[in-house]
Amino acid sequence: MGVDREYTPEPRRIIGARLAESLEQAKGGNTYGPFETHEEMITFLHREAKKARSKKTTFVKPRAR
Repeated sequence: MGVDREYTPEPRRIIGARLAESLEQAKGGNTYGPFETHEEMITFLHREAKKARSKKTTFVKPRAR
């Protein structure tokens, strides 16, 4: 099954728009790296994930009256 059969025009448009946006960001220098090793990249990704988790807000259940 080829790509032509898997995607309708709307998902293709969305994917194309996201790809164009990503390429523009890369051209503007909004990238990470380069990394010397894959271990360095993995360490970076873990650090970013930890930062993202710490920014989550927690729901505080209201006290019963």
